[in-house]
Amino acid sequence: MKFTICSIYEEDNQLEISRFKVNQIIFFARGTSGSNDEACFAFTNSHGEKLEEAIFQCHAFRCDVPEAVSH
Repeated sequence: MKFTICSIYEEDNQLEISRFKVNQIIFFARGTSGSNDEACFAFTNSHGEKLEEAIFQCHAFRCDVPEAVSH
């Protein structure tokens, strides 16, 4: 099964603070443009070899560069 590694880095020193496998993004959402939440995004993903062993995760983030959220 193919998967992607997602890494999260600390802004100040670029040290990796988290890493996890992503097989499938099930849901993705971002904040409404022009609102206080426009720099926020979230996604739900799963990974695992079999459905019985799958791990489902939800991640929510706030980005210092609101324009980057759409990428």
